[in-house]
Amino acid sequence: MADIRYCRLCHGPCDNCIRCILNPNRFHPTPDMIKTALERRGAFTSPAFRTISSDPPKISVTNQADGGAEVAVRLTSMRFISAYRNPRSPERRELMEAAREEIIRSFDLPRDRVGGGDITVDIREGSVRILVCLTGSIVTISTSTISALNTAPREN
Repeated sequence: MADIRYCRLCHGPCDNCIRCILNPNRFHPTPDMIKTALERRGAFTSPAFRTISSDPPKISVTNQADGGAEVAVRLTSMRFISAYRNPRSPERRELMEAAREEIIRSFDLPRDRVGGGDITVDIREGSVRILVCLTGSIVTISTSTISALNTAPREN
């Protein structure tokens, strides 16, 4: 019987071939799949990220050893203000909360399953750079959304 979850090796529902059965990570999304899902959802383009132009954010994703993912977002069209340097400033807190909410919205995560340490946000200097670390459990929970966004036809 086929597994209905998205399999990276079968590029769709898993047909349980020997190659798939021997690969325990067949249902774990790749960094490219996570990046594509964020781009298709329009992540980090909401009004909370007060951009000064329509340049899209530059998103890169890398795997972490614990099964999680590190999402680096560079908002070249958003001005870095001095308040972002102060960890206690309301502006920095608002931006960090907006980034966290953007991940929850983009992956359709159930709020009751997202703990305080599951999504870690850090603001870096220069053009606004947001570093988001997702734990392995969050990546696992969001697998179905990521898979659906990667298999859906592209909109023009």
